[in-house]
Amino acid sequence: MTVIVTDKFPTAVQVRQAARTGQFTRVTDGQAPNQVQANLIVLPKKYADDFRILCERNPVPCCLLGESTAPGAVGFDAKLAKDIDITTDAPGYNV
Repeated sequence: MTVIVTDKFPTAVQVRQAARTGQFTRVTDGQAPNQVQANLIVLPKKYADDFRILCERNPVPCCLLGESTAPGAVGFDAKLAKDIDITTDAPGYNV
């Protein structure tokens, strides 16, 4: 498999597709200019409502762009990102 090394992908869909196939393995910061770049947080269901309330009360520093469709779901509402699978489409991360 060839790993793609690029400065930028034209679209977020292309970033996700390259990550899904293992061709792109770096963090996504700076990829797909003019697209929204966001952090991902994965919480147990018992904390999800509290986190949503925190975001509603602090919309500027904690803007909540989307949520999974159900506990354990690997995708998001299609308005946020079509055909996404968080288990394959997030190529890299920082802890």
